[in-house]
Amino acid sequence: MNISKTIIICLLFIAMNAVAQSKIALSVNVEKQIGSNVWQVSYQLPQFTQTLDFSHLPPHFLTNHFALKGKTVVKDGSIIQLTNLDDILMLEVSDGFDVSELRFNAPFINFSNNGAFYADYFVPHSLKVADELITRDALSVTFNITAKMKNEQNQRTLTINKVSSLNLAQFVSLTSPSNASNDGVSFVIEPNLSNEFKVQLEQNSAKFMRYFSQQFNSPLNRDVTFLINANSSAPYIGFLGSALSNQVMFEISGQDAVQHPSKYQRTIYLTLAHEALHLWNAHFWHPSDGTPIWLYEGSADFFAYRAMVHSGLMPQSHFEYFLQQQQKECLEGVKQTALSHLESTPAIGASYPCGRVFLEVLANALNKNGFELWLAIMNVSEGQSYSVEDVYVFIERAELSDSLKHALQDILFNNEKAHDALKSIISAQSKH
Repeated sequence: MNISKTIIICLLFIAMNAVAQSKIALSVNVEKQIGSNVWQVSYQLPQFTQTLDFSHLPPHFLTNHFALKGKTVVKDGSIIQLTNLDDILMLEVSDGFDVSELRFNAPFINFSNNGAFYADYFVPHSLKVADELITRDALSVTFNITAKMKNEQNQRTLTINKVSSLNLAQFVSLTSPSNASNDGVSFVIEPNLSNEFKVQLEQNSAKFMRYFSQQFNSPLNRDVTFLINANSSAPYIGFLGSALSNQVMFEISGQDAVQHPSKYQRTIYLTLAHEALHLWNAHFWHPSDGTPIWLYEGSADFFAYRAMVHSGLMPQSHFEYFLQQQQKECLEGVKQTALSHLESTPAIGASYPCGRVFLEVLANALNKNGFELWLAIMNVSEGQSYSVEDVYVFIERAELSDSLKHALQDILFNNEKAHDALKSIISAQSKH
């Protein structure tokens, strides 16, 4: 083979590789009439698209909440098949996301003015194009988001956002967040909360973020938005939160809670601190598959109480009081089962208090503050993920008596001995 042929073959190989590695464009156009519940969603799809697979959505979500426009059919509850490849695919979403079957599926926070949507739900898991399967990681997704404002005289259209390479696991709001603080924290807060409470909420949430960054010595290196919803029409008083990699969502429910949030200050801020902590223990460090609830939820409570005291939102006496109450809850929970088996029993609700109690016991035994303890456990596997096995190994390596090591490990895994071991350690530590 001569040199010229070799060069031509190499160039062809490079060109083929470049085509194979190039991203396929998918444009999602989202329109919202302010004051209306309807979202209009249309797609600019690659040529010869045959199907869109939405199997990543919660069960029945596609058929229950998306109204399809055009010549399309839904197969198996999660696949949209285009019957006319020249059609533009259009969806209508008219009932938001606050429905009972979504309570345990992200996102479970509904915005009462329907002013935000969850990006992941509008991007297919995969496409079938000219009989070739195109997975999501091969797509270059662009959102074009338009809010239509209408008054008696005229209608004006305002383009709110145009985002490429969006982190899909997040809400996109039609309301622009407040300017980010020096801590990189911004807010989208429903207007029906009082201005005084909004200011306090922003200040205290920023304090939590600053405190966690300093104590973990691990800044997130990304901006974080707090999305605060107020649902005054709910027939109950409730406080729900969730955290994504760069967002904290929180909903205050019930007329009294929305109108008089100061009456519920401790619960509101404790929940916000708990969710803010998840930016670290769920998204900076990642729980491995199978990590029990007590470890990642209980540790969020463990640090949330510390943040409350540090921020002046809870006196030390209340910190101690609630710990004593949680010790009682936890001892009741582990009467029949070990800590790491709680979630497979009716005592699953004890996972939160037990997580805090166990970490308090471990920190006291080692005379470490909570953040030093957590960082030491995170260093066991020398990675960004963690598991209950890391806690076990940490205890095994710790400078503790053999009897105390065995007692701590019994609390974790020994169904018969967990209760007595925990009760004995709590009793011994309370005397010092």
